[in-house]
Amino acid sequence: VSPLGGAGSHSVSLPQELADELSVEGVFSVTPIIRTSFDGSRSVVPVLAMPLKQADVVFKGVRFNPQLRDLAIAERVTKQVKAPEQEVDITLSPSPTPASSPKLTEESPQEIPLKKKFPVVDTSGDSQVRFPIIVGQGLDRDVDETSVGGPFVIDEIPFFKGGNMGRFGFLDFTILAPIEAFFTQRPERGVHEFWITLEDEQKAASIQRTLETKISLYLDGKESNEKYSGARKIRVLNRHQYLQSAQDYLNYGWLLQFAVSMVGILIAITASMNTMLMSTYERLGEYATLRAVGASRKVISLTILFEAIFLNVTGGFLGLIFGYLATGVLDKAVSLVLEIPYPMAGVTPGLLLQALALSFIVGVLGTIIPCIIVNRIDLVAQLRKGM
Repeated sequence: VSPLGGAGSHSVSLPQELADELSVEGVFSVTPIIRTSFDGSRSVVPVLAMPLKQADVVFKGVRFNPQLRDLAIAERVTKQVKAPEQEVDITLSPSPTPASSPKLTEESPQEIPLKKKFPVVDTSGDSQVRFPIIVGQGLDRDVDETSVGGPFVIDEIPFFKGGNMGRFGFLDFTILAPIEAFFTQRPERGVHEFWITLEDEQKAASIQRTLETKISLYLDGKESNEKYSGARKIRVLNRHQYLQSAQDYLNYGWLLQFAVSMVGILIAITASMNTMLMSTYERLGEYATLRAVGASRKVISLTILFEAIFLNVTGGFLGLIFGYLATGVLDKAVSLVLEIPYPMAGVTPGLLLQALALSFIVGVLGTIIPCIIVNRIDLVAQLRKGM
């Protein structure tokens, strides 16, 4: 199982005949999957090969244009060779008018034989079969720039753009290709995974145990005859387990992001606290005067707190503007470095609110030490300094 639900390649090979072993009671369809990729104009584009007629079953609710049932599986293209121009005998005759007789008279113009050079196209050249692909809405530009109006090759197989699909998720940055194209190139080729669709998902646990038993017996029989060179251990995962294997990789990325963010937060808290400390020390005489005319410690502390919150929230708004502009640059930079087609950075309303809340918290934390200093102020000493 590779991360991100089908993006990338896989090294495990499973025989095609295993699909028969997986077709047990309660299984609606068994879909073989081959993972591959090709170098796009900007990044490595993931390709998911499967029977296109089963894509509607596997990816429920996906918008395909055109519908898969209206998509031809393949088209044969003949390489046309343009031969040198040759002289060809042609005969020109006048077009008859409605009033003219079908019989030619002596006065009627006669047919005039002419010789003229015409290019002759030789259609006896080699022919090749091109297969259609379904392109995710996030990859239109990559595919168009790579193919430049003509066919493009994946694993030495020619393809053409047969349609688009749109959906939120990894499919927006994935290409669906007919698995028949890969079997045509190598009929004995294995697959990387089988995706199983159940008639009743409530029976997933019992069907999973049944499949594990059947696969174990299948491997034992093949290994005893030494006729199986594929994966020696085949895992049967339910939907939750399959997605969890991808989530593990994402969790590592989240922890790394959290560690980097905490460094930035500590720097922000330190900067806010340092700014308020300098401001507080510069105005100790003012605070002492306020205390002398009747201001309480609470009023002075709230003054410092409101000032810090105002400065930090204002900085937060400015940070949102610059952060939104930097998101596009960061996204392109990470995509180029990691060679991935899908976006790594994005701005959502939830993230904007979290950033403002973080600015508020930083402002509060930055006033802790200044408020402690003001509350312990020596009123008489500060007034003497002011005088």
